[in-house]
Amino acid sequence: MMFYYGFIPQWVFSGTAFIFGVLQLWPHIRREELSWYQIEHNYGEIFFAFSASVIPLVLPIEYATALLLAMAISDGVTGIVPPLMLTSSSVFSRSRSTAPPSGLPRSASTLT
Repeated sequence: MMFYYGFIPQWVFSGTAFIFGVLQLWPHIRREELSWYQIEHNYGEIFFAFSASVIPLVLPIEYATALLLAMAISDGVTGIVPPLMLTSSSVFSRSRSTAPPSGLPRSASTLT
């Protein structure tokens, strides 16, 4: 919101996001990913930072702010919800059965 109200200029916001993206890329290049934050061969956090650096430069401030806010909220949700689903008694935490669902032939239910 500070970007939207003009407290942070576009070039400062974009430059900071770009530097943050480069700093996140460095451990990937050195093959020393931060185990608590980065996944090997997954550059999602870098694409996010580089996107956040380009968006304010190419879009009007109203659209850029809305898009950056949507990106931040969705990034937060995708960071919180999957671990909660994996620890609860959801479909994702159940062991996968090898038996096909009732009424289906084995070939129709096989996922490979």
